[in-house]
Amino acid sequence: MANLKPGDLAEVIDSIDGAAVGQVVTVLSFEGEHSKLGRIWRCQSKQTLVTEFGGVGNTADFAEDWLHKIDDPNTVIEDFEDLTIEH
Repeated sequence: MANLKPGDLAEVIDSIDGAAVGQVVTVLSFEGEHSKLGRIWRCQSKQTLVTEFGGVGNTADFAEDWLHKIDDPNTVIEDFEDLTIEH
């Protein structure tokens, strides 16, 4: 269990269609329990999120099992321009 709370950072590790996998999101709020997916969290991303219904925006709902809590936010690279390739 991810043990999430509002304000946590998490990496999306699964989704209905896989489109959001790999994105880093901020957990905003607990939305309730789903009969099959369990705990559902509303999350926000700096990148565009697309819901399974085709909605486009920067917030979406995710099952807790689809989120991997990031314990150390300093390990997150949010901009690829920060990457350096060494040969």
